[in-house]
Amino acid sequence: MSKVDISQITLEEFTVGDSKTLVLQRVKEGIDTKIAGTKVDVDYEVISETNYTSYVYVTSLPESTKITGQFQTNIKKFDLGNIDNIYMDTDTPMYVIYDLIKTTIRKRVPTTPKAQAYTDYIVQGDSSAAGSITIKANPQSLILTGEFDIIIRD
Repeated sequence: MSKVDISQITLEEFTVGDSKTLVLQRVKEGIDTKIAGTKVDVDYEVISETNYTSYVYVTSLPESTKITGQFQTNIKKFDLGNIDNIYMDTDTPMYVIYDLIKTTIRKRVPTTPKAQAYTDYIVQGDSSAAGSITIKANPQSLILTGEFDIIIRD
């Protein structure tokens, strides 16, 4: 039986912070579209680091009797636009808002190292009057893109 070439497999991009379990599951599903019954660390290896933008590399192992070849898929930045706007009152102290921003981003983007203010995101605005505070990804961030708002209401 000849080996199946996996080099033409394409997967939807992964996102910074995706779990290793999700990566392995999606890679297996992709390979299963070509040939069922393959196993990670028996037929192929997956090299990935989803803590920053990079690639997921999948390579067949020489000892595999089922597959040959390799493929890769991008790991894209997490889009802060996927975070719903947050509503706060004008009397909320800025340190509370900064803690909320940090907690919200770290829950949604579980990377190591954690997303950092100024390095990965910038906070624009204050809570002294009704309006909004915008949280934007720093263009140099390796893990974030986009923005979301905290709406300050009277």
